[in-house]
Amino acid sequence: MLRQAPILLFDEPAPNLDPLTERAVLETIFDLMRGENRSTLMITHGLLGLEHFDEIIVLDRGRVVERGTQHELLERAGLYRRLWDLQNRALLA
Repeated sequence: MLRQAPILLFDEPAPNLDPLTERAVLETIFDLMRGENRSTLMITHGLLGLEHFDEIIVLDRGRVVERGTQHELLERAGLYRRLWDLQNRALLA
């Protein structure tokens, strides 16, 4: 991030953090993405903050099962929507 690399790759950038700290880490990453001429690839099991990405690719057992923006994926009511609902229920509990 400090080298102004043209490509940022994050693999589970906020594992095992509480939701508030995870959000703070992700907001820092999103701030770095804004206004920069770089591509960002994030590999994650968590769905927090994915609304900032141009495309989300959903894998199931190593296969692409869905792709699109968060809005598109939520409207389709597929795997991404089910995971999103589960995550949000857990955060509200």
